[in-house]
Amino acid sequence: MVDKWLDKVDRLAERYHWDDDAILRLISGRLRGNARQWYEENVDYDSSWDEIKRSIKLS
Repeated sequence: MVDKWLDKVDRLAERYHWDDDAILRLISGRLRGNARQWYEENVDYDSSWDEIKRSIKLS
């Protein structure tokens, strides 16, 4: 389920030419519950989208 979501974000980012900052702004506003808590506890604002994806997959 997580891999499908990550793939969807990647496809949308490619289609709409989003940079890492745009991706992070968009996903941070959509996360809820445990996902939101994980994001707030684990993501630094200078992290790249690739770094965040790796962290998500390791969680």
